[in-house]
Amino acid sequence: MRALRFIGATCAAVAITTVLGGPAQAEEHRADAEKSFCMDRAGLFEDSGKGKTVKGRYTIVQTESIADVQAGGYAEDISTGDRVVVQRSHRKFEMRDKPWSPDDSLIGDNYGSCRSRKATWYDANVRDWIKSPAVALQIWDTIYSYAVRSCVETPGGYRGCTDWFVDHL
Repeated sequence: MRALRFIGATCAAVAITTVLGGPAQAEEHRADAEKSFCMDRAGLFEDSGKGKTVKGRYTIVQTESIADVQAGGYAEDISTGDRVVVQRSHRKFEMRDKPWSPDDSLIGDNYGSCRSRKATWYDANVRDWIKSPAVALQIWDTIYSYAVRSCVETPGGYRGCTDWFVDHL
């Protein structure tokens, strides 16, 4: 497992949704979706152990380590223009004793996404990492959690994702 990281609330979010209507309606819907789905990260996050190397970039799901109410995507070994995306199912899954990965068929197209801004030269060559906004993870005071995964998008249009991750009790 990689080192524990403090991640502050600094990412701008863009929710990816399917929108009907014209450009003005699409922009309004996107802003509403962002407010209700994507959130600023705050707190102490740690790696879930569900990482993947994608075209030389390492991406992983990070979960809030104390309250377990948020999750986000993180990528390192990045290039200028890369983005990291956190995707979260709309379906709730029962948590088990250990984290588990539902099959893609259980998620289908029933998920939302929050994208980071594009990685700058500084992000890629000095910091060498970028993070996504956060999404809700566990449903408070229940035994249910949403499935989340982290994806890396390159400027050339390639996207690769980790397996889906459902947190544990």
